[in-house]
Amino acid sequence: MHMNDVDAINNIVARNLLSQRKARGLTLDQLAQASGVSRGMVVQIEQGRTNPSVATLCRLANALVVPISKLIEPDAQGTAFKTRLSDASELWRGGKGGSGKLVTGFDDPSVLEFWEWRLKPGESYDGIAHPFGTKELLVVSAGALTVTAGSVQEIVAVREALVFSADVPHCYANCCKEDAVFQMVVVEPRASSRFVGVDAGK
Repeated sequence: MHMNDVDAINNIVARNLLSQRKARGLTLDQLAQASGVSRGMVVQIEQGRTNPSVATLCRLANALVVPISKLIEPDAQGTAFKTRLSDASELWRGGKGGSGKLVTGFDDPSVLEFWEWRLKPGESYDGIAHPFGTKELLVVSAGALTVTAGSVQEIVAVREALVFSADVPHCYANCCKEDAVFQMVVVEPRASSRFVGVDAGK
């Protein structure tokens, strides 16, 4: 099975979301409330009847305190595993052909995700605020990238790295005339106060 097959990914997400929800003893309503995703959408995802957006997957993963990779990986991983970049799951496709691919991730001792992004000239991606304390680290390997996080804005050139707080809405934009390519690591602390079942104010 090729991980870029949308139906296959939807079926894997359906099984994994149901499994993660049941493992935490959550009802559909509780997960919907904790994530901000409607109950109807959660039902559709668990039944494999919809192709959830990366923002929806982020909200569900945040509520379950797992990386998105826990929702899209076909099998539980052992003590060591590798992923081919060519098999990375494309979770975002830009209108001009850019892409956001989740390569891999883990959730112990903290939640970590490794992404590869390509933004075509004029493309941008708006990211939702991650849980409090989340950091993102990115390295630009081609072109240049404009990153906005809350009131902070930085232009990151090729072979430059940027670390920023991602617990506010943020945006990656390519304002140049060539593709912007960057690799990104998202690190979210394991905060017990964020665990579902505890009122996180969502």
